[in-house]
Amino acid sequence: MLHHFVQKQHFQLCFGYQSKENQPSEEQLHRVYHVLSQTLPKLFVQPLDYSIYSPNLIFENNIRGTRTEYD
Repeated sequence: MLHHFVQKQHFQLCFGYQSKENQPSEEQLHRVYHVLSQTLPKLFVQPLDYSIYSPNLIFENNIRGTRTEYD
C-alpha cells in the first residue's frame, strides 16, 4: 500500500499534475518506462534524460560535487 502511494506521489511530481484519480495516464507510464529503460543502463556513461522529471527538481551529486537543474 505504501509503495503504491509513493508511486502516485512520484508521478505527480514528475508530471506536475493532479488528475481526478491521481493516476498517471497509460501514455505517461509508457514514456517513463521507455526513458528509464534507455537511460538507466547508461547511468554512469552518458547524461540522463531529464524530460520525465519535474522542472523544479534539482539533482545533486555529492560524490562528484555537481548540481544539475532541468530547464
